[in-house]
Amino acid sequence: MSTLNAHLKELVAELSAELPEVTGKRMFGCDAFFANLNIYSIIWDGRILLRFPVEARFKAAEALTGSGRFDPMGTGKTMRGWVAMPEEMSDDVDALQPWLEEAHRLAMSQPPKKKAKKKARPSLPRGRGR
Repeated sequence: MSTLNAHLKELVAELSAELPEVTGKRMFGCDAFFANLNIYSIIWDGRILLRFPVEARFKAAEALTGSGRFDPMGTGKTMRGWVAMPEEMSDDVDALQPWLEEAHRLAMSQPPKKKAKKKARPSLPRGRGR
């Protein structure tokens, strides 16, 4: 993990510390933050990304100078609801905090995701004559 990504992870964790039901884990090679088992933030390639499942909030975040859509594969196909927040916000906690809290609030308002059940692995047939 780059030192920038580590810094951003610490920043989001710090800003999320007082928020309810926050969990974090590694997902797709990046750090992800969840509320009520719904993802609301990830650290991706030196950027803080926030998820806004409500169109009006997504549009407002996307309109911020320096923000961008999340295109994880670089193909022009963006992830709906995700905004790469302006890089300047990683140095301006007061500007980032309300957006992070809004993404958290929206995640909390969604029905909780059910944890996926682990599929049983099929047993392999036993070899003969060993």
